[in-house]
Amino acid sequence: MTDDPIESLRTAISLIQKPAGEDARYRSLDSINLHRTDFVRDATLGLRRAHRLAIAEILSLEAALAQVPCSDFSSYLAYMTRVWRRVNDALIWIALRHQRHVVKRIYAARARGPLAACNPPSIFAAIAHLEKAPHVVAIWNDASSIADVADLAVFSPNHYTFLELKEGKVNEAIFETVDRMKTEEDTQAPVFEFLDRYGEKGAKQAERIFRQDATARQVIYFLTNGKGHDPFLKRHVNLVDTDVPEEHFDDVMRDVVAEAQTRGVASRLVDNCLAVVVDLRSYNSRAELIEGFRRELLERYVSLVASETALGESEIHPIGSLDAGMSYPISRPLFLLNLAPDDILDILHGRLKGRVLYAFDWQAFGALVEKAGGQFKWSSAKEARRERGKRPAERLLTVHGRIPTVQVDNGTVYEGALSSKG
Repeated sequence: MTDDPIESLRTAISLIQKPAGEDARYRSLDSINLHRTDFVRDATLGLRRAHRLAIAEILSLEAALAQVPCSDFSSYLAYMTRVWRRVNDALIWIALRHQRHVVKRIYAARARGPLAACNPPSIFAAIAHLEKAPHVVAIWNDASSIADVADLAVFSPNHYTFLELKEGKVNEAIFETVDRMKTEEDTQAPVFEFLDRYGEKGAKQAERIFRQDATARQVIYFLTNGKGHDPFLKRHVNLVDTDVPEEHFDDVMRDVVAEAQTRGVASRLVDNCLAVVVDLRSYNSRAELIEGFRRELLERYVSLVASETALGESEIHPIGSLDAGMSYPISRPLFLLNLAPDDILDILHGRLKGRVLYAFDWQAFGALVEKAGGQFKWSSAKEARRERGKRPAERLLTVHGRIPTVQVDNGTVYEGALSSKG
């Protein structure tokens, strides 16, 4: 860890928000276009610096975590490790142009082990080699929370790909065998020679490499064509566009936070269905905070409260707080919000932590779906109970004992936490 971890995180946030720095030439789109070559160069250097900073912090935090007993301090170290992984997630979101449906294609809820056990020297050498090319940023996927395709995500302004590192004697022998199969008349002979030399373990290693390569190819095909087989959902997926203008809570966050800092509480309704409440008033307990949240909704968004009542809820509850997104890899990293770095730090560590709350109006959302030409439906209670029997990473979202589903024609567009069609 650095001597001042908060200042280090502030640096990372600034690099994410303005990777090319504070140069006066980059303060407007017109000026950026006039100096595009310099901007791309400086932005590339900024993104690389943010990634290296995040890796260094994760390695340091994990080393410290391995030395301390289970305690509040160890919980803090684990939390900060997740925060720094989310820094790398933000870089991937930037590279994928903030398209959540694209980000979801590379996420498989894979568990993360310590980075130190993932061959850092080999990774660092590969990154250094790849980044000899101008405008290339190579991201170590194990240092992120969301990239589960191959070892490295490699991005440039007009291209991206995913690379599996092919090192070690067995891996070299695997690819030598594949090359021989392409050129020799007896295609089976190289395979038998490989199996005689490396046995069952070698066969399993070859299977793993080919499976990872196939997964990466399927993901790249989908990202390029907007359709294809999703290797994680195990189904065919097409992108479905709508012509309904959308709002985003990012558009209101700066104003609602500023208003709450002045008058104690503020709220906004986004897309007529998502209520964002920032409550900085003094409370003696979490229960009192939730009660204040309910009062704000009752005073300002009666239809939202009525929607919850219609779904069988006697009391309205927040669906989550903004900082809780640190524990949900697929959520958009808060470093990408239109907020000042100090406000983001306050959400992570300060007076805004646990104070930015959400509520959702499912009836209003259903009307929005119908306006876009779809149908909004709820599953049966039995289907929802079946989901709760699965491991957490594989469960669909259940709300009030049902799974929300959006359909267009005969294809499912949204089912719980999965986005698909086909």
